[in-house]
Amino acid sequence: LTKEMRPKPAYRELKRLIRGAWWSRVDGMATADGRFKLRGHHGKYLVRVRDATGQTLVGEFTLARDTPAELVVKLHP
Repeated sequence: LTKEMRPKPAYRELKRLIRGAWWSRVDGMATADGRFKLRGHHGKYLVRVRDATGQTLVGEFTLARDTPAELVVKLHP
C-alpha cells in the first residue's frame, strides 16, 4: 500500500492470487453414501452442506502434506 493507503499493483496481484487461484471454492453434490471428491491446496477448510431438508450443516478440516487421501468430516448445525 502507498502512504495514502492506496493499493499498489503488487497488492492487487497478491489479492487476485489469494482470492482467485489459491482460494478453493467447490460446489457439487455428494454421493448417496455422503462422499464428495475435491482437490485443494494445503490449508484449513470450512465446509457448508445443505441436507435434504434444507438445513445447513458446517464442518472444518485441514489439508496438509501428510493428510490421508480420504477424510471424514463431522458436520453440525
